[in-house]
Amino acid sequence: MKSRMFAMLSSLTLLTAAAVMAQDYGWMKATIPFAFHAGGKVLPAGVYRVHLDRGLGVMAIRGTDGGAFFQAIRVEAKNVPERSALVFNQYNQTYYLSEIKNAGVVLEWQLSKPKLERELALNGAPAPPVEVTLTRP
Repeated sequence: MKSRMFAMLSSLTLLTAAAVMAQDYGWMKATIPFAFHAGGKVLPAGVYRVHLDRGLGVMAIRGTDGGAFFQAIRVEAKNVPERSALVFNQYNQTYYLSEIKNAGVVLEWQLSKPKLERELALNGAPAPPVEVTLTRP
């Protein structure tokens, strides 16, 4: 009986530790003033809720008119950002979500460029990246 209780407590401890390690950043909010490409979709300008699971590297972005899910790759930031933000690459009037920065965290999350964005990047220089602040709701 004692060994069974010990096994259950050990399992519970491991599950709790795994849950802590797989914590996510929670939901954040962004007001994006332009239509943009993300997760293979074109999303309209609007207010979006953004959720990034740092354990899995999966990001969800949801607005009133739709949303998208996609994989993000964790990379070391050149500088620790002072504010959380979504970063967009801009080609003429076309915007592509490219990375997610979290205030005070040395790691940022980058999205792979879709084929059309790679082609646009080859055919002309993009404008400087555009940052949209993320806030806690």
